[in-house]
Amino acid sequence: MIEEMTDKELRELTRYHETQLLKAFAAGYAMTSRMACRYARLNEGTVEHSQRCTEMRQKGLIEPVLNEEGVVKKVVDPVTRRSAMLCRITEKGREKLK
Repeated sequence: MIEEMTDKELRELTRYHETQLLKAFAAGYAMTSRMACRYARLNEGTVEHSQRCTEMRQKGLIEPVLNEEGVVKKVVDPVTRRSAMLCRITEKGREKLK
């Protein structure tokens, strides 16, 4: 499906996914990219959630949650059984949603 999309359609889909993920993070919970994808009710098969969240961190829209020692908080993803960082929305991310 994605392979058949035009560049414009792909950009629009990426923008839509980013907005939906930001709304999930705006709910006020620290969550992993997979959690945000599920919270936003995005189909994991059509959304590369880790890539979208990486892009959003690079843009300053979300940020990793740090513990008291300044180390990024991580949890074990129950699906992949791998360590995943917890993130939260930034003020810049909240502004983008307005």
